[in-house]
Amino acid sequence: MKDILNLLEKLERAEAETRVAEIVWEDEPENELLESNFEAAYKIEYSLYVSLAGRIVAETAGQISFDTAKKMIKTQRTELKKIFQKVA
Repeated sequence: MKDILNLLEKLERAEAETRVAEIVWEDEPENELLESNFEAAYKIEYSLYVSLAGRIVAETAGQISFDTAKKMIKTQRTELKKIFQKVA
């Protein structure tokens, strides 16, 4: 369960980095380097998001589907943290 909490922390850091990269890019939308930086940050964020959803499915032995896990990550993150902290 600690690996899920670890992934969740990494995802939150990646989301913050993506937000910063997006804000910087929005200031100079024609700058290809800034666009590339945003795309790279988003790629990492999405990869962590998919990995986390997969770990939730695995840890629950499929009782939570992949799509439900993705939705939970986006809409019920605080509750997810509490649950996995209790069982970690």
